[in-house]
Amino acid sequence: MKRSLIYGGLLIAGLLLVAIGPVRADGLDTFTYTSQGNTLVWQLPASPTPVYFNSADDHFTVIATSFSVDGFKVNFPAVVDFFGSSNSGGFDFELGIFMLANTVGDPLFTGSLNLPTFVPGTYSLTDYAFSSTGVPGSLTITSSTSVPEPSPLLLLACGLLGLAGITTLKKTFIQARS
Repeated sequence: MKRSLIYGGLLIAGLLLVAIGPVRADGLDTFTYTSQGNTLVWQLPASPTPVYFNSADDHFTVIATSFSVDGFKVNFPAVVDFFGSSNSGGFDFELGIFMLANTVGDPLFTGSLNLPTFVPGTYSLTDYAFSSTGVPGSLTITSSTSVPEPSPLLLLACGLLGLAGITTLKKTFIQARS
């Protein structure tokens, strides 16, 4: 009876593992923006959870918790707004009252405003943060590979296999003593 329960549990866990597939952590995308000889670098999840989004204005807002400017790391949160195609695309990067980038160009994400996914690549943008006529800028989004996480079902299957092995060893030991 116990053996059939264990083997049944293993079979169900195995089928669930095959059906669900691997679980992966969301990777980080690295943003490298260059304009007027300055470089701004920050990281965000590939599929971030916006702190604010507005469908009427076609944009969403995320917080970059740290970033670097020309190689100097800044551990202060910055507000980053990303704009969809109906709002000229591009992004704004704000540090308190300072606008470090105010760009227009292609949209940098796909999906909805409340569930966006960044599109890796290199984008030519026009930056209006320090010039009313706009200066060229370049943004490169590179994505890191997501790290596989151990599936809870895999852990369950290993536990059930261990129980089956202990039960078998216990029965063998009892039969050998008899």
